[in-house]
Order: sequence, then structure tokens, then C-alpha cells
Amino acid sequence: MNTLLFALAVIMCFGYMTGSDWRSYERYYGWLASPNPFEGLILEPGYILYSLAFERMGFSFWPFFIITKLLLFYLLVRTIKKYSAENLLLVISFFFFFFGLFLFIDNPMRNLMAVCITLFSYKYLVERRFFFFLLIILLATCFHLSALLLLLVYPFYPIKMGSRKLLFLYFLFNVLFILTYRFLLLKFIGLFSFIPLVELKMNSYFIEGNELVDNSIVSFGFIVQVLFFLLIIWKREKLEAIKYGKLIFWGTVCYLFLYRVGLVIDIFYRFQLYFSVLYSVGICSIVSFLIIKSNKLIYCSFLGFFLMFVTYKTITSSYKYIPYTNYIPYLFENELPFDYRAQYNFMYSPYLKDDEKGYELD
Repeated sequence: MNTLLFALAVIMCFGYMTGSDWRSYERYYGWLASPNPFEGLILEPGYILYSLAFERMGFSFWPFFIITKLLLFYLLVRTIKKYSAENLLLVISFFFFFFGLFLFIDNPMRNLMAVCITLFSYKYLVERRFFFFLLIILLATCFHLSALLLLLVYPFYPIKMGSRKLLFLYFLFNVLFILTYRFLLLKFIGLFSFIPLVELKMNSYFIEGNELVDNSIVSFGFIVQVLFFLLIIWKREKLEAIKYGKLIFWGTVCYLFLYRVGLVIDIFYRFQLYFSVLYSVGICSIVSFLIIKSNKLIYCSFLGFFLMFVTYKTITSSYKYIPYTNYIPYLFENELPFDYRAQYNFMYSPYLKDDEKGYELD
């Protein structure tokens, strides 16, 4: 297990020219170098102040970035160990192959930091101590505004609805969301119209951008998620009976409801990430509840096939993952020029799409 975790940490946390957002993070490392420092300080000051502290301590960008990734990797592994009574290897494999490529290699850093901060809120969610839960969510919001979602779902823990009603609601939600998501999206944007900067960002994503263009209604991944939902409902009683079982069931159901939203509106995939750990534990816990040995083997084989499919689709979907470069060989060498690194994957990736352009340099 330790060997696997070490290998995963090296691969996930030391990526160099892979991913996308690091280009902007590096160019504006430290608050004072940001082109709009006061805008960032008002909306999401956590990352700005955090990175500024490292800059003032003399850390260059990549050591700062890698140390941060390693800390977040540790927090995620520790949380997975806490909530996975069994099948730890399976849960870790599922989480880091299903979510880790995006979180650590593509690396939406502020979103990842917010997700990891919210891990500390589980304790107060279970204990129904809203004040401390609120403090942690507000802290996470200082790194990424999407963390506010958890305030909306707090009243629904634990799920008191019967399984049949929950199953009916799930399918009704999926149908209605497909029919009404554009209307609902405009209403959602309207809720934030009193905050001009937030409204401007949302309009740039959804109204002027391409977030609603050619997005999936039904896909292989969605069919698999429906299957997972049926399995979770089937084994609900056994799942809720284990330690932290109600929390795991709640988180898995939240993720599966939000999967429909993220499938249609791509940027809303970020919301699902706040339930990614609980979802991974929930899906992998099914193995323990299958009594017949052959069913366990079939389910584990299916999960393995699904992870291979997801991994292949992810790394071939964009320039961000291939070629993969690691920072370790460059530890004792001069830093490669930023312009070269920024363009590297655009130049050499075999999976560059027609609508993906190289990084625009000033």
C-alpha cells in the first residue's frame, strides 16, 4: 500500500508541463503580481494570501505548488482511510484514477484546496453543529466560491426519504433537469445579480461562453452512474449500518444527483467534487455487501473496466495529460523558460483538439 501511495504521490503531485491552470497560477504567483488583486481579494482571498505567504518565505512557484499538492494528497488519503473500513486499496485506486487525473494533473488548484478544506466539515455535519460547519465552508469559499453549495445541501442530511421515493425522485430529477436546465440556469445566475463580479463570471461561462454547447444528455458514463444509484439504493440498509454509513450514503446520493447537472453543464462538475471521497467509498463499499463470491468478482472486474475506460477517455480527451512530464528530473537544473513550458503540450500532444489553442503570451 505504501509503495502504491508513494508512486501515486510522485505521479500526481510532481507534474510539470501537464495540465492547464498552472500557467495562470505561475504568471500571477503572489497577490501583488495579480493583474486584478483587489477583485481576487474580495471574491476568493484564501489562495491569494496563502500563495503570498509562500512567496514571502522565498519559495519559487514550483516548490510551492508541489508542496501544496503533497499536503492535499495527504489530506485526501487520510480521509479515505478514515471512512474506508474495508476495501482501502480499491477506494484509493478508484478515487485517484476517477478524480485524481483532473484534480492533480490538470489541477484546478483553488477548487482542489476548497474540496480538501471541506473534508473537515464532515464531523460537524454528522454532529449537526451548524456554526462550526459554516465556519469551515466559509473558509473553503475563500479558496473557491463553489464550496457554498454545501450550505444548500446541509438541511438534507441525513436523507430521511424512503428508498422508493428517493428512486422516483432521482429519475424525475434527471428527466426534468434535461427539459428545464437552461431556464433554471438563468434563474441561478439571477440569484447572484446583486454581486456584479460573480454575475459577470457566470455570464462569461454560460451566456457568452460555450458551456452549453454539445454537452451530453446521455452517455456511457451516465448509464454507469444510474447503475451505481440502483446498487446504492439496493444496499442502502447495509451501507447505513456501517460506521459513517449514513454520511457515506448521503454523499454518494448527492454526487449522483449532481452528476446529471455536471453532464449537461460542464463547469458544474466542480460541485460534484465536494462529494468525491464519500462517493468513492460508497461505490467501493458495495463489494463488501455482495454475498456470492462470483458477484464480488464480477463487480470488481466491472469497476476495473470502468476505471480503465475513464482513464483512457480522460488522457485522450485533451492536450493536458500527454506528454506527461515530471518536475523531479529538473530539480537540480535551471528552470526551463516559461514560454517553452507553456507551449510544450500544445506542440507535442497527439490529443490536441481543433478547438484548443496554444497559450497566448503577452
